Amino acid sequence: MKLGAVILVAGIGIPDEEMEKFLEMKRPTIFEQMIVSYQRAGVADIALVTRDGMADKIEQTLHRRGVTFLDIESDSFELAVLKGLSYLSDTCERIFVGDIRFPFFQPDILVMMQKRQAELLGAVYGGMFGDLICTSQACARNICKKLEQQIEESAENSQKYRCGGFLEAVRLSDRAYRG
Repeated sequence: MKLGAVILVAGIGIPDEEMEKFLEMKRPTIFEQMIVSYQRAGVADIALVTRDGMADKIEQTLHRRGVTFLDIESDSFELAVLKGLSYLSDTCERIFVGDIRFPFFQPDILVMMQKRQAELLGAVYGGMFGDLICTSQACARNICKKLEQQIEESAENSQKYRCGGFLEAVRLSDRAYRG
């Protein structure tokens, strides 16, 4: 089973000044830590969705770690998710979506999530959704269709829209969150 991951840098509301701090960190950077966690869990394709040319700066810190950079013009969450899922949904059977604000997770969590047969998983801990989802290829394609419709409707109505209604909770054990 081919696994993919979308790491959102764009669309999550991090100001450029804060993003620069992520890049100035000592080795390994947050980006490197997150990518290594995905790769240890068997993720083959990783797409990092960035904005405004941030890809060049981030790419310098990753030293050819097999990451594809996808750039979007705006800081839209929906557009960032759409770009990442669209890129991976033709080649990956399961796709993880996470963002750079929450880079620390055990590869075991990814393995546990990808083995589940649910179309869309969201890790739940302490009654709250976590920061990582896992979707099937078919579900990713459906999410893309819904996001495209929302983006089109939003452009027509010139209103900000919200993405929602897709995710159902799948409870994971406390053990999965302990290092």
